[in-house]
Amino acid sequence: MAELAGAAGHPVTPISAFDTSLGVALTLHLSATVPRLSAAAEVVPGLVTGDPAVDSLKVTPETPVPERPGVGVDLSDELFE
Repeated sequence: MAELAGAAGHPVTPISAFDTSLGVALTLHLSATVPRLSAAAEVVPGLVTGDPAVDSLKVTPETPVPERPGVGVDLSDELFE
């Protein structure tokens, strides 16, 4: 979808509101590959209870794409029991 929008000259605005750190990490990875990203992206972890991440992402106006293995978020072992 982002490629089609970019090819048509339209910017893409990723939104990860009401998401967990996992969703935000995935949105950041997607945003890094979008050919024509808008000037803003909405990433707001912590608005829902029960973040599956061991350590929630700290979101700032310049949050970098996580560089750790996988998508960059460690998940609680309890999720896999």
